[in-house]
Amino acid sequence: MIAEPKPSRGSYGTWLGEDKPSTVRGQLETLIDTALGQGCKDFDSFLSAMKAAGVEVKRGKHLAFKIPNGKRFVRCDSLGADYSEAAIMERISGKRIVVPRAKAAVKSKPNLLIDIQSCMMIFPSTQKMAMPKTHCILPSISAHLSTKPSKLTA
Repeated sequence: MIAEPKPSRGSYGTWLGEDKPSTVRGQLETLIDTALGQGCKDFDSFLSAMKAAGVEVKRGKHLAFKIPNGKRFVRCDSLGADYSEAAIMERISGKRIVVPRAKAAVKSKPNLLIDIQSCMMIFPSTQKMAMPKTHCILPSISAHLSTKPSKLTA
């Protein structure tokens, strides 16, 4: 039994951060959006633009694509409502407008050193002990600094 286990560092995806490669489905969505952005006149010109991008096209009961160096075909219906065969035809005709998905913004942790330094620069050295709570990111520390030490009673 481990007496003091180390805390978890998070998931592999969190560790990768922005360097995480996009999924096959994400790459396919991007390829479809770029092909539609080239100004396709009809569905056949869309399919030829996809083939020019190196994507294999399979038309049968369902429309499916395979990205370059991909292992399997992916049905368009499984990508979402905006990527079905009917939705792609509507996007070509102009009946449906879809904004391509943007990558989610990475939440960054605040740099406390810079925040404390900015608080110290805002208030002169004579007022450091009485910093208002509204300007300081650490209200519990500023409140602790501004109070006098109390005597402990037993």
